Amino acid sequence: MYNPETGETFMSGVTHDPETGAELIKRADDEEEAILKRIKLYVDLALPLIAEYKREWKLIEINADQAIWDVFQELETKLGLK
Repeated sequence: MYNPETGETFMSGVTHDPETGAELIKRADDEEEAILKRIKLYVDLALPLIAEYKREWKLIEINADQAIWDVFQELETKLGLK
């Protein structure tokens, strides 16, 4: 569900933006068929590419599950800028 005025997204089941009161709409690409298609494309196209980049040492993995500053510092270190 999303607010077409602000572009903000909300979890399924929420019908109105709690801040603005605007009615939320369901995007066409949030249908199960569209989601399954995106997952299949990821598995078929992105995962093999990621594996290839790892084999060729062209991939830098960053832990994005941390504070923004820590992500930045990790990036600097792994890119040899620090």
